[in-house]
Order: sequence, then structure tokens, then C-alpha cells
Amino acid sequence: MVVVAVTAMMAGSDRPAGAAQSSSNGDCLFCHSIERIEVEFDNGDVVSAHVDETIFGESLHGGLACVACHAGKGEYPHEELTAESADEYASITVATCEKCHSEAAAENDMGIHQGAVESGDYSAPICSDCHGAHDVTRAPATQTEVTALCTSCHLNAGYSMTASVHGDSVLESGNLLAATTGQPSCLDCHGSHSVDAVAGIDPSMCTTCHEEAVSEYDHSVHGIGLINGQADVATCGDCHGSLHTMVPATAADSPLYPLNLPQTCAKCHADDDLAARHGIEVENAYQLYMDSIHGHALWESGLLVAAGCSECHGDHNILAKEDLDSTVNRENIPQTCGTCHAGILVDYELSIHGTELASGNRHVPVCTDCHSAHEISEVDTEDSQLSSVGECGGCHAESLETFQDTFHGQVASLGFTPAAQCSDCHGSHKILPQSDPNSNISEAHLLETCRQCHEKANENFVKYNPHANAEDREAFPVLFWVTKFMEYLIIGVFAFWGFHTLMSFLRSIQIRRSGERLGN
Repeated sequence: MVVVAVTAMMAGSDRPAGAAQSSSNGDCLFCHSIERIEVEFDNGDVVSAHVDETIFGESLHGGLACVACHAGKGEYPHEELTAESADEYASITVATCEKCHSEAAAENDMGIHQGAVESGDYSAPICSDCHGAHDVTRAPATQTEVTALCTSCHLNAGYSMTASVHGDSVLESGNLLAATTGQPSCLDCHGSHSVDAVAGIDPSMCTTCHEEAVSEYDHSVHGIGLINGQADVATCGDCHGSLHTMVPATAADSPLYPLNLPQTCAKCHADDDLAARHGIEVENAYQLYMDSIHGHALWESGLLVAAGCSECHGDHNILAKEDLDSTVNRENIPQTCGTCHAGILVDYELSIHGTELASGNRHVPVCTDCHSAHEISEVDTEDSQLSSVGECGGCHAESLETFQDTFHGQVASLGFTPAAQCSDCHGSHKILPQSDPNSNISEAHLLETCRQCHEKANENFVKYNPHANAEDREAFPVLFWVTKFMEYLIIGVFAFWGFHTLMSFLRSIQIRRSGERLGN
């Protein structure tokens, strides 16, 4: 039931209050131009029914007849309204807009606002809340207007963009929409009529401003996973933060700030269950990284230049290591590490390993084979130095065996780190064959190399072969026979001692038995 509060005014007018008649806009405005005209609903809501003729005339609907929208209201007195409240009545008017704006209506039906209305939440915004009722306007022309319109409802901290990189640019610049300026507004992410909830926003919505980044993401392991229906893969918001509170990666509170990035990646990559579901080989890469020299440099020393996840794996274009374009593919690892370790990269590329890799030999060692990937340790620790021999021996098994037969190898096996090891003679990164004049073990440089430990070394000293194979009779005949002689000598000595001991033992038994018989 509604009550028209202007009835008393109409009683004294020229128009009979109870006369039924058709109306033109002038007839409607006869009553609705009165500023005090109001409509009261059954629940007590009172709404002004006043229409400013000038404002209506200048609106987008100014050329329409009142009954085009208010069908069935062409006669007076009007039929009673069935809506019990102002909000319920407003929600009913959506159907009126749909008669002309079918495309927008179809989008609106898929939006969160219309869904709320249909579920009985009449406080959710409808067409007139954004476009106006009798003062109908086009969509807001500037980002500032868009932001002001949306924040008229969404003012709480969870929705306001004023603290984000997007919000700052909107409020400070007042530029046009993102399509022309690259500065986003609410509509660019959420849509206009088909307003999406935050959980429903797809990375493709960021394309309007970040086309290159989204293209890289689409081809990454995360993007491919999302396309294949993996709902738990990382998307834009998981790494950059909430759309409304997003700050530049250079800001200290950004999830992408160097000090925060490992924890951001750890949200997924420290989850053993997630790793198992997606076949991620490295379990708890976060903890391995934090215990590494890179992690210590970043977290304990605060060195922002220390390598983090994105420096090795990339940011938007993260690819599987099997992909030839991946930064962590075997063939690309030297270049990836070389972005920080440029001098070492130069040495490696000149080395036998680097030249072999460049020629297509994918079996030669790269940085991660010697240093590992996530758990890289300091090279000057005892554990690192002692394990380096084993690292080299993984490929050079024969050289490892002959080295272990030497004084250097045997002392090193006892944990004595000052003993010469592979890198002390061959170098660490610029490893060259002995035939190369620049090699540490070439004839021109060998004496200099040995004098790093043996200051008094001379020409005769360097004639010693640290990898001579005592089993190779053809290559090392003297060593072979000397070794055999020593083996036979040792065997003979122990055999003689054993025989002598056995004879002494038997003699002692014989003497004891003879003494017992004499005693009887």
C-alpha cells in the first residue's frame, strides 16, 4: 500500500483528484514537479516522487515519455504498488531498464550485484544507483568519477584502492580510463554490468594495462596450469597482493620486495602436498634457499642484490627446466648465474666445460652441478672444500681414483683441507686442458701452480704426476713394476711373519707337552 502525500494539494487544483485520464509528460509533471510529493511504503519508507523538469529534460532520457518507463501509470489515480519497501520497488525497476538495454541487462544478470538482488538483498546496487533515475547519465567519464561512484558503497579498507598503486595513480592523475592511459579503474578489473567478485577475476583482466606481462604469464608453468584447470596455481594477486592494496615491487611492504619474495613463493613451494600434486621435484625449496649463501646474504646481511627466486626463475615467464627457453634449463644456467657473476661467466665460457657446452655437449657440468641449485654453500668452508673432490669425481671417475691414491688424496680423505684438491691445480671455473698454454697445469704454468703450496718447488718437483695410474703398465711401466714389487714384498713379508708365527706357536705347544710328560 502506498500513500501519495500530495493528495491534499491536488484537491485544491484544477485537476479533479479522482478523475481517470491518460497522461502526457506535462500531465505527469503537473503533480511530480511539486517538490513535496512523496510516496510512503508499507514498511514506513518514504521516498520523494519529485521530478525536476529541467534535469530530466537534459538527461539521456529527456526525449522519452514518462510512461515509457512507468508503464501502467498513465492514468490517475495510479494502481497500488505491490512492493513493501523502497529497496524492493527499486529492484523491480531493473526489468524496466532491460526492455531497452538488453545487452547490458544480459551482462548484469551474470554480475554479483544482480545476483544479490535476486537472492533478496535489495540494498545491492541497481541501474539507477549508478546511472541515475530521472537524471540518467552515461558511464562516468574519468577514473576519479568511477572511483567515487564505486567507493560510495565500498568505502571499507577491504575495497578502497586509495592505498594501492592503482588507487594513487587514479586519484592523483584523474586521467581517462585504462584503455587510453594505462591507469586502471574499478571497471577495468571488475567489469561494468557483469561485475565480478574478486575470486572470479582472471589474469586476462590485467591484459588491458599489462599485455606483455600477461602474455608471458600465459606461457609460463603457472599460466599453463591455470589453462589446464589447476585452480591452486599462482595468479597475479597471489604474487602482487590484493588488487586494492597492491603496491610497487620496490615498496618494502610489497610481496615482491626482495626481502619478502622468498616467503611469497613459499606460500606454494613450501607446501609438500602441493609439490606432490604438481610433480614439483624440489621439496621445501624455500628452506633450502634460506640456508644457502644467497639466503644468508639476503636475510641475515640484508643485501637486496642477493639472488632471489625471480633472478633465477624469472618473474612472469617462469618455465619448466625442460623448456629450452627456461632460465634454469641446463644450457641457459651459466647465462642466468652470469647476470650476477659476470666475471665467473667469462672464465667458464673460456673453459673446457664452457666450450663443450657451446658446441652442443649437454653432459658437461654447469653451475648447478657443482654448486647445486637452491642449497648453494660458501666455497671456503671445510665441508665445501672436502666435497669438491667428489663433485669432480662424479664425471672424472678415473682421475678421482688415481688422485685418491696420492698423498694429496689420502690426506684430504682424512679431512685435512690444506691438502691440494682438484681446483687448486686445475682452477675452479677457468678449467683448461693441459695442452692449452693458458692452463694452470700447462708446462709454462705448472711450476707456478705447485709453488702456491710448495714454495721451494723446482723443475724436478713438477715432474711428479699426480694422476699416474699404477695399473696402467703401458703408460707407466716403472710405476707399475715398482707397485707390483711393493705389493709382492708386503705379501711376502706378511706371509713370512705369518709362517714364522705359526711355527713358533706349534713349537710352544710341543715344548709344553714335553714338559708335562717329564713332570709325570
